[in-house]
Amino acid sequence: MRKIENECDIILQLGEIKGKTIIDVGCGTGELVRKLTAQGAQVTGIDTPEMLVKAGEHPPAGNEKYVSALGENLPFKSNFADMIIFVASLHHIPGPMMIQALKESHRVLKTGGIAVFAEPCGQEGSYFELIRLVEDERDIQRLAFEAIKKAHTFGMENKTEEIIYIERSFADYVNLLNIFIEDEIERSEYMQEARKVTEKLCQAANQTINDYRFKSICRVNVLQRC
Repeated sequence: MRKIENECDIILQLGEIKGKTIIDVGCGTGELVRKLTAQGAQVTGIDTPEMLVKAGEHPPAGNEKYVSALGENLPFKSNFADMIIFVASLHHIPGPMMIQALKESHRVLKTGGIAVFAEPCGQEGSYFELIRLVEDERDIQRLAFEAIKKAHTFGMENKTEEIIYIERSFADYVNLLNIFIEDEIERSEYMQEARKVTEKLCQAANQTINDYRFKSICRVNVLQRC
């Protein structure tokens, strides 16, 4: 298991992206879109209208674009993109539509283009301990991995698979709640429970809540369109 600094490292380790056409499916607040744009890529972020409002609150890094759409119905012509990215987003697509999202990736990618899937691994003792306070996503994460394993049946070759982790702090979790939980009372309840969990882990590790770091563990699959 290898440590990386952030999700952008997953993409940059694959090679030069300057001038490449990239689609980020489930782009959230657009952080990865902006980072890749700053590296010279032509990036379009896909998400719900609500999330794209949040993405629009940040200063642009360049000529990045945002489109409200679904991963299983991408609004792009065939052979359009060099790369499609799903960072912790495939498992948010309804189970029966995950395969369709993979087929859409195949359609939209150029021959030789790659699709990158970074899916969380719900491992005990990791950042998952906080994430599951809101929702235990292990079942849908398994469905996402099963869908990825079937991609070879329609022309997507699995090039690499790797387990990586990013260090997250309690403050990172609070920021996540602020983004995704609109109701203030509900958000406060999750925050209190998360603090209790974190304080127990801090005590065992003899660290303060500000110093303690969780491992946010992901399986990264890189698929190539044949």
